[in-house]
Amino acid sequence: MIDQGILQEIEEDLQRQRYEKLWKQYGHYVIAAALAIVLAAAVISGWRSWREYSEQKATAGLLTLVEGKADDKARQIDGLESFARAHPGSGHAALARLNAAAIAIKEGKTEQGISIYDSLAADESMEMPFRQLGDLLSVQAQLDSGDIAKLKSRLSPLTADGPWRLSARELSALLSLRAGEKEEAKRLYSEISKDGNAPSSMVQRANDMLRWIGEQE
Repeated sequence: MIDQGILQEIEEDLQRQRYEKLWKQYGHYVIAAALAIVLAAAVISGWRSWREYSEQKATAGLLTLVEGKADDKARQIDGLESFARAHPGSGHAALARLNAAAIAIKEGKTEQGISIYDSLAADESMEMPFRQLGDLLSVQAQLDSGDIAKLKSRLSPLTADGPWRLSARELSALLSLRAGEKEEAKRLYSEISKDGNAPSSMVQRANDMLRWIGEQE
């Protein structure tokens, strides 16, 4: 009868020979794969560090432009727009444009501000919430003088869903009042008033407007 220990030694020896043969055939592939993994990890780590540095640098640059005590507002607006062009598709670019438009409107350059909002809304490299915000603020800047039908059509996709739906409904209600469509305004204000996610200040405005409309009837 053959000793089990001898059989085990033979089996281990055979396995060792198989591994040595496999290593001779494929060892260089294993080494290459290991190096690729190490290199990929290094590249990813380096990219993350570079992105963090770039974002910090962009944030600092944007804050300098926004918070700068520029006497020449036109130059400040140009600087913000140049910054946006230098950081296409980024959140920093969106914030730069939003600030540029707000400054323009505050300075009485309403058409320029609207144009900047419109460019943000039309920029396909931007994430949709930023583009929708461009639409919303452009409409807000034109509430008193813009074409009612066009402005309401522009707001329509925003009222159904998304982060700006309540604000879009509020602006749509104001446009409805401007058009003499009191029932539509009441419907929109009622939706805002009953929405559990609406900020308390917005609910208060909606309720105030509903009372005001009721008094006018």
